[in-house]
Amino acid sequence: MSLSALRPGARDAWGPDDLIAESPAMRALLQRMEGVLEAPAVLLQGETGSGKDLVARVLHRRAGGGLRPLVKLDAPHLELRRFRAELERLLPTAGSSLVLHEVADLPPEHQSALVEAVASLADVPSSERGRLLCLTQRDLEVEARRGNCPLRLWQRLRPFTLQVPSLRQRPEDLPLLIELFLRSFAFEYERGPVELAAEVWNALLAHGWEGNVRELRNEVERLVVFAPAGSPVGVSGLSAALQPQPSHPAHLSAEGSARSGHGPAAAASPERSTVWGARARRRRYPASALTPVERHLAWIWPSRSGRRQRR
Repeated sequence: MSLSALRPGARDAWGPDDLIAESPAMRALLQRMEGVLEAPAVLLQGETGSGKDLVARVLHRRAGGGLRPLVKLDAPHLELRRFRAELERLLPTAGSSLVLHEVADLPPEHQSALVEAVASLADVPSSERGRLLCLTQRDLEVEARRGNCPLRLWQRLRPFTLQVPSLRQRPEDLPLLIELFLRSFAFEYERGPVELAAEVWNALLAHGWEGNVRELRNEVERLVVFAPAGSPVGVSGLSAALQPQPSHPAHLSAEGSARSGHGPAAAASPERSTVWGARARRRRYPASALTPVERHLAWIWPSRSGRRQRR
């Protein structure tokens, strides 16, 4: 995939394995990716769901991987002996890529073995070896400074580190991603073109997307699955987290809360500080025994007949 493939005129050719990069943050990432294609190991850092796996696949393809193996290894759950064996088996294969998830959370023995593997790859020509693609949602430098992983691992990977931006850092890509997922899921579920109501678009564009692209993908899949035939998807198709919240005037909300005995207005106005409670206490106690709020409610507010009480 080249930068020319990301121009607006090529949008119809985008697929699920392409990176949408209309935002400055993603274009900067693409430029840095071009500089690490020959690196023996690349560190991909980013929030959960930001697309690190997709970036790893694009790196493998752009580095000439083609039909060569792209292997994902669940390293934290492998015994050390098995982990070393997999490194020795896969890395000598020219053009192959080994993807390791959450390298910052590996056991210390596994991290030491990873440092040795990265060091051994550095002395082999790129045409005769594979590459390591190390993924983590943590800041590896911070973890190394805290002693949670070997400093040598960070030093080996530091020159080839890519920071995958969160979806909040690439708002220009959001509508394009929505369109891509709509087309992809409509094809997957054998649906016709799915249209979204304006309110749904507004909700999708305004959401914070703490789960990043993964959360967006799941939400659009839900919209496609439950899309009504022949009409745009309305807000009822959105998940609960994206449902628009009803707005009420502040004075009505406060008054309703006080009457129902719930909410901040009720907490600030207990029974002894309501109008009728204050008047009942006034009939039983002298004015000096009333609180300032009670005196105000009992003497200043209108009575039931509508006439203002005298001082």
